Amino acid sequence: MPAADDVWALVAVPLDNLRADAAERPDVPWPERREGLRQELSAIAAGPVVADLLGWLDELSDADRTNLLAGDDFSAYAYQVVTHSAGEAPTDEGYDENAWFAFLTENGGRWDGTAESWDAFREWFVYHATEAGFSAPATSLLDYLRPLAPADRIGMFAQYGVAIQPAATAGTLDPVAQQVMDRLLAAKPQYAEIPEARRVELVTAYLRERESK
Repeated sequence: MPAADDVWALVAVPLDNLRADAAERPDVPWPERREGLRQELSAIAAGPVVADLLGWLDELSDADRTNLLAGDDFSAYAYQVVTHSAGEAPTDEGYDENAWFAFLTENGGRWDGTAESWDAFREWFVYHATEAGFSAPATSLLDYLRPLAPADRIGMFAQYGVAIQPAATAGTLDPVAQQVMDRLLAAKPQYAEIPEARRVELVTAYLRERESK
């Protein structure tokens, strides 16, 4: 079986052409654009990679596909598809499944349930999962969740015992807590990258701890 990098070298040009065509002709419907991509890929690549790439793009909504093609992450996601298709998915030999599920339970709830925060959460989660030796199960899970709607992702997390509290129902801060939050963000703007529901949780816990002293 060809190595992932060898397969990538073959399919990278058709994928770049796809992005260029999407930018130049944004009104072309996906079925027509898909057929052009299929013909280009089939002419130079064999094996499951053509079906895997097309299937991945087919699973996305039109809006998500358009945003992905226009963004900076398209090549990274496409390379992951090629890697899995070529049988070179990341592995963590001998990882402890119980430890993985404990990691997932502890950290999965850091996502606030919104589509807007998903990419940032995914990057954070995969980084820390890799550091802990769980890159394979983390990547596999998040690749599966990627094309799903937020509500479906929340439902899948729940099956693993991870409760995601959507930001819309995450609760609000009282005036005192809101002042603490405002001061925190003013002093450390980088905290704005933390999902709102998680920030509310941290500030609430801080105030409770302060009141108990």
